[in-house]
Amino acid sequence: LKLRFNKRHELEIEDFGSKPDDIRQVQLEQPSIPRTNPGTVIAAATGNSNTSGVVNASVTTTQPGSASPSANVAATGAATPQTAADVTQPSPAGSTVASANIPPVVGTPASSTQAASVATFHTQAQLVQLDVSVTDSTGRPITGLQQSDFTVLEDGHAQEIRAFEPHLPNTVQAAKSAAAPKLSLPPNTFTNQLPAPPEGPLNILLLDLWNTPTTDQAYARKQTIEFLKTLPPGKTIAMFVLGSRLTLVQGFSDDPAALVASAEKVMNERSLLLRTDAERQQFQGAADDVGRIATPAVNAPGASAGALSNLNGGGALDLGSAQRRQRSNAMMEADRTAERVFTTLDALSALARSVSSYPGRKNLIWLSGSFPIRLKPSAAGLMQLNSGSFAPTTGLETAPNFPAALRVTTQALATARIAVYPIDVRGIQISGVDLSVSAGASASFAGTDNPQAFGQNLNTQSATRFEERSSMKEVAEQTGGEVLAGNDVRGSIGRAMDDGSTYYAIAYTPARNDKSQEFRKIEVKINRTGMKLAYRPGYFPSGQPGAQSPKAHPLIVAMQPGVPPSTVVPLTVIVLPPDATNKKTRITYKIDIRGMDFTDTPEHRKHAVIDCIAVAFTKQGAPVGQISNTVDSTLPISDYNAALRDGLVVPQELDLPPGQYDLRLGVMDHATQKIGTLDVPLTVAAVAAAK
Repeated sequence: LKLRFNKRHELEIEDFGSKPDDIRQVQLEQPSIPRTNPGTVIAAATGNSNTSGVVNASVTTTQPGSASPSANVAATGAATPQTAADVTQPSPAGSTVASANIPPVVGTPASSTQAASVATFHTQAQLVQLDVSVTDSTGRPITGLQQSDFTVLEDGHAQEIRAFEPHLPNTVQAAKSAAAPKLSLPPNTFTNQLPAPPEGPLNILLLDLWNTPTTDQAYARKQTIEFLKTLPPGKTIAMFVLGSRLTLVQGFSDDPAALVASAEKVMNERSLLLRTDAERQQFQGAADDVGRIATPAVNAPGASAGALSNLNGGGALDLGSAQRRQRSNAMMEADRTAERVFTTLDALSALARSVSSYPGRKNLIWLSGSFPIRLKPSAAGLMQLNSGSFAPTTGLETAPNFPAALRVTTQALATARIAVYPIDVRGIQISGVDLSVSAGASASFAGTDNPQAFGQNLNTQSATRFEERSSMKEVAEQTGGEVLAGNDVRGSIGRAMDDGSTYYAIAYTPARNDKSQEFRKIEVKINRTGMKLAYRPGYFPSGQPGAQSPKAHPLIVAMQPGVPPSTVVPLTVIVLPPDATNKKTRITYKIDIRGMDFTDTPEHRKHAVIDCIAVAFTKQGAPVGQISNTVDSTLPISDYNAALRDGLVVPQELDLPPGQYDLRLGVMDHATQKIGTLDVPLTVAAVAAAK
C-alpha cells in the first residue's frame, strides 16, 4: 500500500491494484466527516481506529466464491443466515437498524437473510502520525527540511517513514479563507458533522477563568481582544471559556469582527476554588493571630494589667497552635485543588472530543493563571508528612497523585492532534509579601515572630509557582506544544499560532506488531545541530494509559448541558415532536460506526456494544426527562457493510410534558469510549400532548 497526504492534509492509502483515482481514505484516530472530494472514495471498511494515535487501516473487498488467502490476507468466512436472535433489520433506505430491546421503526420490513455466500478479505496496517515542529536556538521555526533529514525511532528501534508533508504558513494561510459551506439537511434532521473547514491549521483560544485570579482575567481578555482586532488573514479560530464549566462562545471563524464580539461578551468569573497569594498570606496571618498567647515576661508577677499582650499580635506565637491551623488549611486546600484539577482535565478532554472531527493539526492556546498539579511529591513535602509538621502550603503536599489522570487527558489531546500552548497570563512574578494584605498578615509572612519563617515562606511560594508552570509544561510537551512565558500575552498568542502553523507531518508503520499494550516511546531525530523538536513523545496502542480520571464517566461529562458537542462519533438524528398519531417524541439515530471497535464473532459476524442516551433540559438547564438504551449489536457481514456505508440506525421514544427544551443526544462505543453528542431544540405543544 502506498500512502500520501491529500489536499486537506489527511493521510490516504492508494491501492496499487486499483485505478489511480480509487483512493481509500485513512481515518486517523477519529472518524472524519464524509466528503465528496473528486477522485476520493472513503473505503467502506476504513479504520477500526482507536484513540492511541495508531490507525488500524482496513481495506475490505468482497468477491463471489472463495479464494486462498495470502500470508497477509485472511478470509473471514462465508455468510451465515440470520436467526431470530439477530438484532438488526434493514431500514427502508437500506440502513441497518439496531433493535435490541427497542421497538422497531414503523414501516420497517422484516429481517432478510444474507445474500449468496461470499468470501470477505481484510488487510490491516497500523499507522502512527506525528506533527513535528522544528525551531532554532532562538525559537524561530525551521523550514525547508526533507524526509531524509528525519529519523523516527519507537522504543529505540528505527521506523520506516511512510508519508511526509511539510506545512508552511505561506502556503496554507496566504489568502483569506472562504467561508465553509453550510450543511443542507431535511426538516427535523440534525447532525454534529461539521462542514469542511478552511485549509491550514486550526487555532483554539481557551480563556481559563477557573484557574485565573479575577485581577488577571481582565488583562487576558483585553490582550485577546487586541490580538483579534488585528487578526492576520487566513487565521481560523474557535473560542472556548472555562468557568464553572466549559463553554463554546465562538465556533471556527476567520472573521475578526465576529471573534471580537464574542470575546467582548466574556465576563470575569471568580473561581470559588482558587486562592491567590494574597488570600493565602491573609489566611496564614489569621492562623498566626489565633496562635498568639501572652508571654511569660509580660505576665510576670507585679506586671500591670495594661502590660498584658493582646491576641492581635502583641504576644508570642504558639507554634503548635499555628501548625495545627496550617495542617487544617492544607487539608482544605488539597480538596479545593483536587476539584480544580479534575474539572480542568475533564474540560480539556471535552474540548478534544468537540473538535476531533476536524482534520489536521489544531493549536490550543491556553490562557490561564495556573494549573496546580504536582507530578511527583517534593522532598520537602515528604519530610513534612513523615515528621508530622506542616509548613505554609497550597495543599499540594497532601493532594492526590494526579499523573495518571493527566496522562489520560494529554493522550486525548494528542490523539485529536491538538498541540497545547499554555500562556501564563500573570506574566513574570516576583516572590514576597503581597501589598494588598493586612499588616498582621505581612508580619506573619515576613517572620516577625519566627525568623526562619520568612525564608520558608519564600521557598514555598516559589516552589508552588514552579510546580504550576511545570505541570503546564508537561501538558505542552506531551502534545507537541510549548509553554510561552512573559508579559506580552498578545504577542504570545500570535507566536503560538505562527509556530503551530509550521510543522512536518510524518506517518510510519510500527515495526513492532505484537499485542502488547505498554506505552511506546517515540523519538524523532534530525541530521542538523542546534535545533529543537516538539512532538508527542509516545502512545498507548489501546488508547488508554491504564487509568481513567476518577472524577466522572466520560459520557456523563459529555451529556452535561453547556458542554460543547462531541464530534468523535458522527451522528445524524431525526427528531419528531408529538403529534396526533404519537404522544411521544420520536428520535432516530443514524450512527457513523467506522471509528467504532466491532469485533469478529465465531459465527463470522461483527459485534459491538453501543450506549444511546437522550436527556431533555429546560432552558434553565434542569433535566426533565431521559431515555437510554444499551445496544448489544451483532451484525452479519452484509449488514455490517451496509452500516459502514449508510450508518447504524437506533430508534428511541421520549415522553415529555408541553414546553421548550434543549435535547442533548449522545452515543458511546463501549470498547473505545468514543463519544458523539449534539443538541437539538425541541418544542412540545400543549395541543399535541393532550391528544
